[in-house]
Amino acid sequence: MRFRMSGKLNVTSKYDIKIKNHIIYKFPAHPEPVEGLSVRTCSTVVHRTNGFYNHRRLSSVIVSALLGVTAFIEPVYCGWFIVVFLIPIFFTVVRYHIDYSFIDGFLWGIIFFSIHMLGVFFVIQEHGYGRFRFMAYVFLIVYCALYAGLWFWCASYLKNKIGVVSWLVVTFFYFYWVQHGILWIFFGYVEGYPLAWPLLPLAHYSWLLYLLPVIGSNVLLILLLSGVMLLVLYLVQKRKIFLFGSLLCTLPFCVGWFKADEKGFPDYVKKCTVVIPCKKGDNPFDCAQEITYQLIDCCQNSPSTKIIFMPESSFPFPLNKYPEILEMWNQNALMDSKILLLGSHRLDECGIYNSLYCLHKSRIIQIYDKKHLIPFTEFVPSIWNSLLGKTLFLNNKEPFNDSKSKSDFFPISNNLTVVPCICSELFFMNKEPVGPKVPLLCIVNDSWFSKPYFRQLLNLVARYKAQEWQRDIFYISYNFAQCIGKNRGVHDL
Repeated sequence: MRFRMSGKLNVTSKYDIKIKNHIIYKFPAHPEPVEGLSVRTCSTVVHRTNGFYNHRRLSSVIVSALLGVTAFIEPVYCGWFIVVFLIPIFFTVVRYHIDYSFIDGFLWGIIFFSIHMLGVFFVIQEHGYGRFRFMAYVFLIVYCALYAGLWFWCASYLKNKIGVVSWLVVTFFYFYWVQHGILWIFFGYVEGYPLAWPLLPLAHYSWLLYLLPVIGSNVLLILLLSGVMLLVLYLVQKRKIFLFGSLLCTLPFCVGWFKADEKGFPDYVKKCTVVIPCKKGDNPFDCAQEITYQLIDCCQNSPSTKIIFMPESSFPFPLNKYPEILEMWNQNALMDSKILLLGSHRLDECGIYNSLYCLHKSRIIQIYDKKHLIPFTEFVPSIWNSLLGKTLFLNNKEPFNDSKSKSDFFPISNNLTVVPCICSELFFMNKEPVGPKVPLLCIVNDSWFSKPYFRQLLNLVARYKAQEWQRDIFYISYNFAQCIGKNRGVHDL
């Protein structure tokens, strides 16, 4: 009866403990068959080993998710966590031969996205309508976590086919999908979540992304993931070739350390300034009067200013219907041929638009209407119309129309032409605008987000794209007023 087994035991790992040709457990510490063990001893080994592997699996998932999300929450001090956040997962796979399950990935996604999207939760709570509006946040997190579960499951399944390289391949495609397509169900078309791209926290230190415009985002991410995997292989197998490969993958991130940034900004930047509206109300004339006082103060404090920027929705009414307001601003503040660019609305027979105006001498000389709208806050996708989608933020108010204009250039003065975009158009813009390398002007309403980390992530997207596209970007929001240089750092306006 010494080798008799009762019941079934789990068989999950690499090597076998055998008793009379019966597989008791696969255990890496015992690659050879073990003779002379009692059933009680083998059961104890199975129980303790199961506990060891479950603990290792759970802790690696939690640590990885927390390291990853911390890099986004505090990129200034912890942005480098993005280099190491996958080490717990890769090390557990390579060293302990653990096959992660869908549930493990789902847990990773719940931890990562629930913290990363905490800013969205407060937007829903502070600006949404309905007693159960928080359920929209719960649905969003669970939905995103499902893809993380697929990531873990696919990588583990393919690992048994092609080895640990499967984790490298599937991880890249997972983050590529997050960047380009994960939010399709909310937009009604393929759209991603640009604030979770792994290279984004590195944008705070532009020298780390010096080669970004040369080799591109995808190649740079592959190098980052490959460097981490090769480092893990070296730690486990102690083969120097893996260490050499890891260092080789790291080199593209170090080139910028030895390259001096360009100094100085164009002269027109010195003639630009920003006015941030103090408050908004329901009366357009009260709002316009407040802006008038601020414009007067700005012109008195900076008499050399020629161009004044104001953020998105600075005047949250259809400005084209109030010519008297244009006259008031010109007579009281915008003398000496000053130019004002501000975010407002535009109303015509087709509906209302979220717009950027260029004003000069009481006249509207340029208008740009937003093309890329955010679901639920600016429009409601058709698939959500019957699911109370209008009541979350719009509360049955009229949604914005998207512009059909194809014009991508916005002449401001004789020596300055910009490519205009409004808020999400920059964040979800995956391809560089076609045409000359003129500056890009982006006005943003980040006052929706009460959490500073989320506003900082939006600003990091602008810094990342300025580096990637080698194009100066005027980033005008309620918390940041900057000219972001392609290789010149950041100039506060």
